[in-house]
Amino acid sequence: MEQYAIDIALHPETTPHFHDYLTVRWAARVRPGLRVSTLRRAFEKLVKRHEPLRQRFVETDDGWKAEILDTHPVGLIVETHGALSDHEQVSIVTERVREPLDALSDALFEMRLLRFGDSCDVVFMRANHAIIDGYSAAMLVEELLKYILSLPVTAPVLSYGEFVGHQVRKELENAEEKAAFWRRMLLPPPTDLNIGRKARGLAPMSPATVRKPRSLDRVLEPDDTARIEELSKRTGATPFAILQAAFSETLCTLGDADSVMINGIYGRNDPALSTYVGPGIEIAPLRYDRDESGLETCIAQVVEKLSSAAKHLPTRELHPDGQIIRAFEDAGVKHDRFWVLAPLPVGRMRASPFRKLFEKVLSGPLELGAVSIEQLEIPSLAPTDVEIEFTITPAPDGPRATIHADAAAYGEDELGMIADGVREQLARAAPL
Repeated sequence: MEQYAIDIALHPETTPHFHDYLTVRWAARVRPGLRVSTLRRAFEKLVKRHEPLRQRFVETDDGWKAEILDTHPVGLIVETHGALSDHEQVSIVTERVREPLDALSDALFEMRLLRFGDSCDVVFMRANHAIIDGYSAAMLVEELLKYILSLPVTAPVLSYGEFVGHQVRKELENAEEKAAFWRRMLLPPPTDLNIGRKARGLAPMSPATVRKPRSLDRVLEPDDTARIEELSKRTGATPFAILQAAFSETLCTLGDADSVMINGIYGRNDPALSTYVGPGIEIAPLRYDRDESGLETCIAQVVEKLSSAAKHLPTRELHPDGQIIRAFEDAGVKHDRFWVLAPLPVGRMRASPFRKLFEKVLSGPLELGAVSIEQLEIPSLAPTDVEIEFTITPAPDGPRATIHADAAAYGEDELGMIADGVREQLARAAPL
């Protein structure tokens, strides 16, 4: 992830949209406001506790290396703007997000306190993806709140060096068994689906082609929730696995193909990483093989592959210079065109007492006595960097699914066909 982010920063044609995609951010409006001294102490404790927040990359004779600074290079940034409307506040925060922050910036982690008169403040954090993942962002928010409220935090964290050593040891553990598993799973490469960019004769997605995608927010309808619940009871599978199976089968049908590569993120499966802030991300392509015998069979295939993959990570076979990725490139097959994501709390966040707090902040203002906390929605230039991303999010009334797709390759009608295909799979398997 670090080398990838450095390469992106050095690439002269990387679009602003892609730089925005590689910036992890979180902002909240706090009423009536915060004491600057309190937030400054919390910030200093955070950056002292987590080495990657003081990390930067420097070029040496042997290539780019990570360097951990003794102190944060810029510290807490405080801005005073006076009383402004909520809309004007969001505009200022969005402008700050757009300021360049790549893997070669002096500070890869930044926190600002934006003061808007006596009525409220906005706390804003952002970081380059080379030093952080989504789980890390949630951890930092939790710890920031604990420091502000003078509550204890968790056990000592992994240092940057300890994390690197841990990953290397895990990769070497049963390395041959892992390598054999992924070769069986993924090789030989399947035929690339003749849809989207391939069907239009466009070059594959790259940092130079990423723009704001076309999106379809309401893939599922109320009846689909009942169908998913029924299938979950019948198969024991999660809504995520059920929807991934329906999506994978739909892509095979539209592409008239026997198999498709579906990518997902596996992170924080190891308890040793529960307190680590950094890019603890494992990405795994899974080969889904078309099966017209029914969605329940498709679901069983997805469940088996998802669970097996988790047991065989991390592995060097999936590194950019690994045998498997090289085989896909040699065959001219794009292995990461299609993604399925589920932004669910994992690891320590599942049991954290702050989990419900996060969920409430996501859905609206959270009242803590006289203090109100409300997350600010910061519009993203590019919510994804791949051709199609199928995102599944939990909600009180059932799972929701969103499609983000490359606008140059997919029109509204084509996104509708994908959504119809997913819903048809559910309807055939669980008619109401």
